[in-house]
Amino acid sequence: MNKTLFLVSILFLFSCGNKLNKISSDCENLYADEKVELCLPSKNWKPEKIDKYLIFKNDSNDSLTIDKSVIAIMIDDYQSELSAKDLRNQHLESMLKSETLNVELISKGTENINGNTFYDFEVNSKDGQVYSYFLFYNKGEIGYNISATIREEIRNGIDKKDYLNFLKSLRIK
Repeated sequence: MNKTLFLVSILFLFSCGNKLNKISSDCENLYADEKVELCLPSKNWKPEKIDKYLIFKNDSNDSLTIDKSVIAIMIDDYQSELSAKDLRNQHLESMLKSETLNVELISKGTENINGNTFYDFEVNSKDGQVYSYFLFYNKGEIGYNISATIREEIRNGIDKKDYLNFLKSLRIK
């Protein structure tokens, strides 16, 4: 009986491992480092690390879609007691109170990406120049702040659904 339970456990762990590795094996444009893994939509998306930021930009100039966005993942060792929800609320409140940014809230809630709950919000500048989408997630004492920004003049209807589709393969390690 114990031998059977052990074998079933091993098979279960093996199948879970295969699902996690599926992102890597099915992706032609994989970005992976010690903290995140993300399947990029095309080879035109280039990652750049700057301090605590991982920035993704698209080098092509032939599109008016999400390709014109700048998507950044800030990875920070917060060493604080703030939850991802509290960080989201604090960030949103500071943006809404800022006279310089002058933004209005479009939506606020939660999203699930690969079994992880992210706290999110989307804002638009009141002058209609910039649309931004933010997600917050904590894993232990490491905080992840994902932001996606696009100028309104080239937004062409892009919203959080498009960014969530872009991030659907995101895996926090």
